Amino acid sequence: AFALHASYFSNSHRNSHHRTTIMAPTNLLALTVATAISVQAALGASVASKSRFTCPDVQPMKGLNTTEFVKATWYIQQQQVTEYLPPDENYCVAQTLVLGNATVPFFSGPVISVYNYANIDQVNGKPANTKNGQVLCARQATPGDPARIINAPCFLPNQLAGAYWVIGAGPAADNYEWAIISAGAPTVEYSDGCTTKTTGVNGAGLWLFTREPSPSPLVVQEMRMILSNMNYTLQLLANVTQAGCNYDGAYIITP
Repeated sequence: AFALHASYFSNSHRNSHHRTTIMAPTNLLALTVATAISVQAALGASVASKSRFTCPDVQPMKGLNTTEFVKATWYIQQQQVTEYLPPDENYCVAQTLVLGNATVPFFSGPVISVYNYANIDQVNGKPANTKNGQVLCARQATPGDPARIINAPCFLPNQLAGAYWVIGAGPAADNYEWAIISAGAPTVEYSDGCTTKTTGVNGAGLWLFTREPSPSPLVVQEMRMILSNMNYTLQLLANVTQAGCNYDGAYIITP
């Protein structure tokens, strides 16, 4: 994943649908079927995608503007707790992307250098990674689908890279002020939706990015609503503290 520091890979509210089962005698079968059809129509497709046994088929966004996406540093506002993203590193998390200055084995397509940064235990604490530390290589390995990014240390081939999909960015194609990154499609079910894994590296992680270190709370709320509408659970997203950060040792590119 992008949001990995030197020691690992990568940089709530929710409405729940409650089902009511109506036990009807056989002579009311037609009425029961009609009622079920009406309820499904009223609730929409989200009911089907939030099946107790099926997670939503989330895909990368269409038409990612790569130039806009990498033009400046991203600041992480919320990120999912995983084995490689412990809560004690949820301070001053930033990520800078640089297109075209790296290569990976057996691949000649676009490669994006990934510079991750975070502080440990407190704002302006010990850095988990710096611009002189580990650099990852994100690869746009699917022609015509630039948001279907995979990511890994630069010495690893694509076969060992993990999904790091851009599933949303906005507010406009020529102005990305926020972005949502998911480590592939959600596969783990919770009571209020699905999300990516919390164990391992590949397939684990979910991030809310903004260009501003301290954006309007409405921007984060919008991203959370988008995830909720995609039937992601939000209960594992943890806040990242950005207020007061100096980003000492980080590779920062301003818009």
